[in-house]
Amino acid sequence: MEEEPNNFERLLERQAQEIRPDVQERTEKGLFQTFESLRLVGQLLDVFVPKMVDVLVVAAGGDSSAKPVAAGPEAMNPKGPAAPPGAQGPSLPKDGLDEIR
Repeated sequence: MEEEPNNFERLLERQAQEIRPDVQERTEKGLFQTFESLRLVGQLLDVFVPKMVDVLVVAAGGDSSAKPVAAGPEAMNPKGPAAPPGAQGPSLPKDGLDEIR
């Protein structure tokens, strides 16, 4: 069972039909320009914010060339029980555990 549109929906439809084509075109053009501007701002932030953070790290006395621990090659080659078979991990001395103690 389909409901009949209420008065607000009818008013919205009537107003949409009364919009002049030149006004609609101008509105669409303005919206697309706004979206393009927002996309440009997003791209600029994507490029410059990481560089700005590096500058702040260096200014604070840190090393911006140091990578996070998870980004190193060790993160790609897990060791221990979760390591795939054949992965190199810490090994025990040849004499056994007595040498460690």
